[in-house]
Amino acid sequence: MKLQWDQKKYSTGFAHIDRQHKELFDGINGLMLFLKNTSTIQDDKNKAKILEMLQFLAEYAQKHFHDEEELFEKYDHPMKEVNKEAHRLFLEKYLHYQEKLQTKLRKEQLTRSVLIQLHIFLQSWLVKHILK
Repeated sequence: MKLQWDQKKYSTGFAHIDRQHKELFDGINGLMLFLKNTSTIQDDKNKAKILEMLQFLAEYAQKHFHDEEELFEKYDHPMKEVNKEAHRLFLEKYLHYQEKLQTKLRKEQLTRSVLIQLHIFLQSWLVKHILK
């Protein structure tokens, strides 16, 4: 299912953070559209696209988490340590997924189901995280 930005539901009150959340929604939706519109994931063009999406999401999440944590520090948010730990755990899990997918891709063992599992993880984590 496509993630839809709902300003009332997801707004943090910080335009910069909301823009980043929207960008993450777009990245996750891009993975879903890729899966929907691609018949094979093993050709070179699609392998490159998968690697590009994985890298974008990793780098953008790290940048976003950094920016969010700076805001939490600036305003001495009471959940700053909980949030920081949630970010750390997410990145740990995501980087594990990324490594697993890259290995499977090199060995031509990557399946759609593995990418679907990643999509579900990303989508549910992001929505839950924003709503907390």
